[in-house]
Amino acid sequence: MREILGLYGMVGTGKSTLSKYLESKNFFYINQDLLGHEVLEENNKGLIALFGKDIAPSGKVDRQLLSQLVFEDSSQLKKLTTFSHPLIIQKTNTLIKNHEEQNIIIEGAFFYKVRDLISYTKMLYIEVNPSVLIPRLIQRGHSLEWIERVLESQKEIANHKGLADYIFDNSEDTDHLYTQIQNTLFLSQ
Repeated sequence: MREILGLYGMVGTGKSTLSKYLESKNFFYINQDLLGHEVLEENNKGLIALFGKDIAPSGKVDRQLLSQLVFEDSSQLKKLTTFSHPLIIQKTNTLIKNHEEQNIIIEGAFFYKVRDLISYTKMLYIEVNPSVLIPRLIQRGHSLEWIERVLESQKEIANHKGLADYIFDNSEDTDHLYTQIQNTLFLSQ
């Protein structure tokens, strides 16, 4: 039976690591964050109209400025998601349709919010102990202030982990994560 897996979790938990592992097992990988970047590129004028010229000092939307704006103000984040999510969902569903013969992994931090609009067979949640997560994000070059702001804006994700069919803990090394995936999804090594 074909699997279409929806994966969600907070920043730095290993969503991409898990997705790329499944991609190595012949799953088609849909990264909704990258689809979001495409949406931003394709809708430059609409975003400037929505958020103002300050997010596009060069005439093109600066993702870092937009990110800073939406993570500092929840009403701005809501505006962005209202604008971008329908377009991301449309792109996701097109990719699912275009890869009818393949198993698919869909990575999206807030996948649980759009699950009713996308065909899937199982939802996966990935988490990391905060004592591991914060140093991991600092090692990636993020400031503690940025980490706290983003984790605060994403705390509702953890409140929805009960929606997942499977929960993975990525607090240890990748071998431990891969073993969990193999044992849970019955993948061959």
